[in-house]
Amino acid sequence: MQSNISLCSTWLERSGALPLSFQFYRPYTPHVPQESVNRCQGLLKTILPFARRWRLLDLKELPASSYDILHDLLPNSVPMLEIVSISHSWQQQPLFTSTAWAGLRTAPKLRFLYFDSIGRADINYGWRGAADISLVAIDTR
Repeated sequence: MQSNISLCSTWLERSGALPLSFQFYRPYTPHVPQESVNRCQGLLKTILPFARRWRLLDLKELPASSYDILHDLLPNSVPMLEIVSISHSWQQQPLFTSTAWAGLRTAPKLRFLYFDSIGRADINYGWRGAADISLVAIDTR
């Protein structure tokens, strides 16, 4: 994965001002070693500085704790973001909390949103142009 992160970093440095699309898929495993979490966090840290240029973000099977680094780091504005799909196989706990994704509140172009496991559903988003929003397995406790 480290070589993939290095390749991703090089690609991002050369991408200029173009909108960016990311699709990351990790094979499902019931037990996730800490090394895998660290690698996925490294990948997220690599793309995070470019969040204002995200057009598509499709993440599947990243370990739940990988998303912890997004708290307070996702920018308040993601002006190019159109598609977000975050999915994970069954978990013993919600995949992440909606507060990690607060920057999506100001995504003016967002048209498609899919989360298959979200906790603390204090979701207060006002997307005017969203055409498809799917929130599955919401924890309302």
